[in-house]
Amino acid sequence: MALSKNAMIAIAAVAIIAVAGICAAFMLNNGNTNTPKDDPTDYPDGSLTITTFTDYNGNKTDIKFTEIPDRVVCGCNTALNLLLYLGLGDKIVGCYYNEEPIWEGVQSEYDKLAKRIGAVDAAGAKNISGNIQKDVLLSWQPDLVIGWVAWEDAKLGSEAFWNENGCNVMSFNAMTSADYRTVEMMKTDYDNVGKIFNVSDKTTKLYNDTVNVINDVKKKLDGKETIYYALVDGAVNTEKGTVWCYKNSNFIASVLNSIGLTNAFPDGGTVSLATVYEVIGTTDIDLIFYITYGGVTYQKSLESWQKDADLSKCAAIKNGDVYDMKLSCSYGSTPQLLDAMEKVYECVVKILERKATADNYPFSIETFIDYNGNTATITFDKIPERVVCGCCTALNLLLYLGMGDRIVGCYYNEEPIWEGVQDEYDELVKRIGAVDAPGSKNISGNIQKDVLLSWQPDLVIGWVAWEDAKLGSEAFWNENGCNVISFNAMTSADYRTVEMMKTDYDNVGKI
Repeated sequence: MALSKNAMIAIAAVAIIAVAGICAAFMLNNGNTNTPKDDPTDYPDGSLTITTFTDYNGNKTDIKFTEIPDRVVCGCNTALNLLLYLGLGDKIVGCYYNEEPIWEGVQSEYDKLAKRIGAVDAAGAKNISGNIQKDVLLSWQPDLVIGWVAWEDAKLGSEAFWNENGCNVMSFNAMTSADYRTVEMMKTDYDNVGKIFNVSDKTTKLYNDTVNVINDVKKKLDGKETIYYALVDGAVNTEKGTVWCYKNSNFIASVLNSIGLTNAFPDGGTVSLATVYEVIGTTDIDLIFYITYGGVTYQKSLESWQKDADLSKCAAIKNGDVYDMKLSCSYGSTPQLLDAMEKVYECVVKILERKATADNYPFSIETFIDYNGNTATITFDKIPERVVCGCCTALNLLLYLGMGDRIVGCYYNEEPIWEGVQDEYDELVKRIGAVDAPGSKNISGNIQKDVLLSWQPDLVIGWVAWEDAKLGSEAFWNENGCNVISFNAMTSADYRTVEMMKTDYDNVGKI
């Protein structure tokens, strides 16, 4: 059927408009170089230059980027963890080195990456292979290789090799510097990655979060007795009679030193067993971190110390204060450091408490057991670990003192939480709170004593009379292996004074 004249005119008009639109778009994107592009691959100044190490001797070079890399090879687990954490997994085309279990903080992102580029291993699962030859890496056509190894032809390939093949390289300062490797160097690494991939908001937040965790640990350990640690890489070399330890210039050593710990082997490197024995006999070694990667396992390293009659005498081995630490974490510039510092804090607190127990326990205090002035002597053999707060006063005080991790529940909690401990309370609620009617989590009050007992407390702090009808008698709790104390300023039959409050604070401080 022939089209009418009006229909033909309409079709022609639409075609003209479409062609005009295409031409306008072409001119906008190609013809007018003064018009800013809405192109995520452009840097604000058209290009970006960073300075990176090319070896372990302090030699550096400037690397210029003209667009955001799209095909990245991760030369180490640190780079792999970092890019996955920043949501850049879609840019990864492979790994040169991958000999650690993936950090659980990026497990889901790793699974997506393995599904996309992983090879099927012997177990039938998909994984990202490591220790790839550089000609294979080159076949992946990367535009950036991020590593920590020296850029040498025999290893990952020299900087010149990659530049000739149109690919940039960069090293992490915190892993490669010949100087002390510090948190400040990690900031430079994060700043560089943030600029290169245009994710500075994420890298800045990651750095700030990491520094906050480190500072929190430092604050909690401020004024405490120092703890001697060792960072041990590999099992004992029985033939040579040596162990390999990390020195103070290592990244993780500099962090541990900054929070108040002391490296038992500050000069590190190859340390003779004779030197280790001498240290054990003088300052001792309170804490050992065994560095793990590839075939260097925690179990092999630990057993080599346990089998040596003299090494096994050190405090860390005797008390079980030995832990694994991933190689990438010891090098820094990895988000895994967030978890590692929490682990360090837990380890150190455990050691300090054991030392305090040995020095200060057992000891006894007098506490009221009713409102009539009757008292009982309560003996503590160790620092309580599972505390029930019998009142909001106890709850506020323990949270204020940073002891929220010891609270397992509350008997009475019918006041709005004091804003001075709101953050600590929120953390406690997240851990032990129950969902209330409005659907939010809170710490319940007025719990029956059989429920309290099921929490297995070793201390109940209250203000009420210790009666079976209420929180339970002193005898009831003692029979169940739990101490009780009352606050003098809340329970005394006499005038309740500031001096009584001092006694309460002194008691809690000692306990």
